Amino acid sequence: MNPIRARDDLHRLIHDTAVRHAQRRTTGQLLAELRDSVDARVAALGTTPADRLMDVLVHGQDIALPLGIERTMPVAAARAGIQRVWEVGAPFHAREKLGGLPARGDRRPVDRR
Repeated sequence: MNPIRARDDLHRLIHDTAVRHAQRRTTGQLLAELRDSVDARVAALGTTPADRLMDVLVHGQDIALPLGIERTMPVAAARAGIQRVWEVGAPFHAREKLGGLPARGDRRPVDRR
């Protein structure tokens, strides 16, 4: 039923499922669920270790940047994560969206001369 509601949009499916889940719980219950899942070693269906590595890198930055925390990316891990994003099609389609664009691994502007 959820995929039909989301009209085959993966991002909408995840968002809507999370919202419905959160609406049925208190903040305390949600925090308890997070704490209880810290040691979980179950991976989402269809994911690889490289997917989980990329998630840790990206979502760690999602948390650190708004808090003003400098979070250095381990170079080897970042390379492995971006390689996975580049190779897999859905949900990123990086090769189609970013192919031909210059890329850098730091915050310096790209010289387009």
